[in-house]
Amino acid sequence: MTSAFGPDDAAAQPLLAAALDPSPEKSPVDDRPVLARVESPSDDVVVPTQAAALPGTHRGGFTRPPTAPVDVQEQVAEHEEPLATTATLPTTDAGAPANFATLSLGFAVVALIVAIVVGWGFPIGVGAVVLGLMSLRGRVESRPIAAWGVALGALSLVYSAGWLVYAGIRSGWLG
Repeated sequence: MTSAFGPDDAAAQPLLAAALDPSPEKSPVDDRPVLARVESPSDDVVVPTQAAALPGTHRGGFTRPPTAPVDVQEQVAEHEEPLATTATLPTTDAGAPANFATLSLGFAVVALIVAIVVGWGFPIGVGAVVLGLMSLRGRVESRPIAAWGVALGALSLVYSAGWLVYAGIRSGWLG
């Protein structure tokens, strides 16, 4: 076996000699026992007096969630005289607004898929248009999503009406 290392290098380093030696014998490095010992801490290490808190445990402080409603107090500037006593205005829990824009777009996509295949997706298209118009009247919702919901809902109504007219002509109910 040839190597980039000379014979003097392999003899000087037992690990290199073991790696270069093709014989399956144990190298002298493997015969040494491994000693493990733990040293005592140095003097500059401070041992904690209390047990460490586990992650997620309550450490005191907040008594309510940080997102809970906060009572608003009316404040008066220092140079002005207060018109009345300081009043506490209670907050109301309005809850999350309904997301009619997303519902409208979802209904419109389903109505459009159904209307392309059959004409009976008419009620879903009507629901999409109504939800989209309700969302456009609100000020919280996403207007572009609501506009897409109304537009795709109206397109599904056109497709459904076309299918229903076609089915009426084929069945003889219409002219």
